Amino acid sequence: MNILFLEQYSKISGGQLCLLELIERLDRQEFNPVVAVPEKGELTERLHSIGVENLEVPVGGYSSGKKSLWDMLNYFLRSIILVPLILRIVKAHNIDLVYANAPRTFPWGTAAARLAGVPVVWHVHSMLGRRLEKRLTRSLLRLKPARIITVSRAVAASFLDRESDPEADIVYNGADLARFNPERDGTEFRKEFPVAPDMPLIGIIGQVSEWKGHETFIRAAGEVVKKFPGARFMIIGAPLYDGVKGERFIDYLKSLIGELGLENNVIFTGPRQDIPQIMNALNIIVLASKEPDPCPRVVMEGLASGRPVIATAHGGAPEIINPGIDGLLFAPGDYQELANKIVQLIEQPDMAESIGKKAREKAENRFNIENYSGQLIKILREAASPGVRGGKHQL
Repeated sequence: MNILFLEQYSKISGGQLCLLELIERLDRQEFNPVVAVPEKGELTERLHSIGVENLEVPVGGYSSGKKSLWDMLNYFLRSIILVPLILRIVKAHNIDLVYANAPRTFPWGTAAARLAGVPVVWHVHSMLGRRLEKRLTRSLLRLKPARIITVSRAVAASFLDRESDPEADIVYNGADLARFNPERDGTEFRKEFPVAPDMPLIGIIGQVSEWKGHETFIRAAGEVVKKFPGARFMIIGAPLYDGVKGERFIDYLKSLIGELGLENNVIFTGPRQDIPQIMNALNIIVLASKEPDPCPRVVMEGLASGRPVIATAHGGAPEIINPGIDGLLFAPGDYQELANKIVQLIEQPDMAESIGKKAREKAENRFNIENYSGQLIKILREAASPGVRGGKHQL
């Protein structure tokens, strides 16, 4: 089966990692993947390293967050070019199935697939909360994608909210249990900064941007150190797409740290390649997203690492965590509640240990990469079969 994967970014973040994890697990005797990407970058390097053909298509760059009028006009003009271009690629490579990996690829990917007479699968990794984005995506439902995959029920509910809408296949992201496991040694990470073995170490991992709730994390740190002055809080990651805006946000966070007198307690590590080891160095992992996080990979990886995770109670996290059993939840933006839960885990090590063990068990049973890729491969086979269109396939 020849599959054309459409990707909107050439940098690697959550959606691109999910795409790579699927492609790496495809049986090349059965599937021949071709990936259309905007430009050369981290993603094309990874694809090249695993022997996957990738083609550059002029998707264009757009500002993050709220889109400007120029962004919308630019996208419309590029879509006019992209539809015939993707159509030619479909025909030239004898494509059997188009796999659109993000909402920005849906309009031109779906139109091209429809013109070519091949099925298209949507994989939705983000919450469609913006009115224009949601309206456009809903209008494309008339083109009847063969299947719609979402990474959580929260994502599906963000745009499939009418009785007449098709059902989505809910396929949660998965963690690589070999990479993320409780046996990883995190001592070198603690020595690097340094953080003594008996110091509570709490971390927030991922892109550094306003919506990820780093301000909440820092303000919670200010409360925790009143009781545990030796606690250390790690901000692991860097701005991803924001450029100057991202740098200004880092500057704001550093000024807040100074204002709260946390210069010795909060540490920026920048981007890291040793995340599995870092997770095992941490006592607690925090997801503090102000906006709903669709299906946070860091939560899955934290579970797999056997670490207690405290996450915001919206988006996909409440579908992953059973509060008090295999993790904890707190109200978005409520730094005092977050601080209280961090203190609770520090003061009750038996509770933290129990949550970590249950978290690992859940990852092994439900949220692992084999379950994730197996469900997607099943959908690919079914979507490419004649007559398969929509329907309820909750996994």
